[in-house]
Amino acid sequence: GGNVRFSRSAGMRPAFSPALTVNDDNLPVTHSFQTVAVGPDGAIYVAWLDGREQSGPHGAHAATQSIYLARSTNQGRSFEKNVKIADHVCPCCRLTITFAGDTVLLAWRWVEPGDIRDIFLASSSDRGQTWSKPSMVARDGWKINGCPPVGPALATLGSKVYAAWFTEGSGDPTIQVAVSADGGRTFAGKQRVSQGTFDPTHPQLVANDEKVAVVFQARSAKSEQGWGRVGVYYREFHADGTMSELVRLAEGKANASYPTVALGLSGRIFVGWTQTAQGASTAHLVRGRSLAKAAKQ
Repeated sequence: GGNVRFSRSAGMRPAFSPALTVNDDNLPVTHSFQTVAVGPDGAIYVAWLDGREQSGPHGAHAATQSIYLARSTNQGRSFEKNVKIADHVCPCCRLTITFAGDTVLLAWRWVEPGDIRDIFLASSSDRGQTWSKPSMVARDGWKINGCPPVGPALATLGSKVYAAWFTEGSGDPTIQVAVSADGGRTFAGKQRVSQGTFDPTHPQLVANDEKVAVVFQARSAKSEQGWGRVGVYYREFHADGTMSELVRLAEGKANASYPTVALGLSGRIFVGWTQTAQGASTAHLVRGRSLAKAAKQ
């Protein structure tokens, strides 16, 4: 088993507080694939996959886990009682949290009967104390007797909530993005954003006041008959609803993995990822400028 642990550094000091355990069950079971987010009011939300009530076989096959969440209203000095959000969750697909105004949104890959593993979302309008009935982000119908280690991503731009995820529901591996105009209750406009690539996976979203950025890893369909090096791809969704071209970023001498993105000031973009070659892992970073801003110059 393992626990979810939390530590904080405040006041720009180069030191962290003693770690505390967030899960409150004290059981020697798995607590993993944790995620953390800070709400508009400064509350800290930690969610994770939890094995305290292992749900066993669901449908025909794999064991699943539950989702639990804990909130801190004192900057992480302590956490409140754990709250269960869902059962029958894919046991190795990371969760994601975002906020639509005062509403907390959490998305995951659910396991429905028959090993259908599509993306679902629940919301809380009382700061994480109670949660809505889970709703489906999009019906892909991906049936797989296994656990794809890739979960969804969420970001909010104005009044719209964006969701990105990986699926092979159509038999063709893709990264999809859908948009909600009602605070995450329903999603529409599912569209493929990974066209021109092979083996795309691990999407990440981030937003500022102007755009939503998505990054993911994939192979170029034009390189070595689709078996070239795995690189990082970047795309933007703008506030007016338009989508930028897909850009393959600079790469090193090995396959890229687990990309992440941050948006800085004055249109600056920062994208990082890891590479492993000859048994050694290295971190890589590139910077750029907004595609929309560059087009106007």
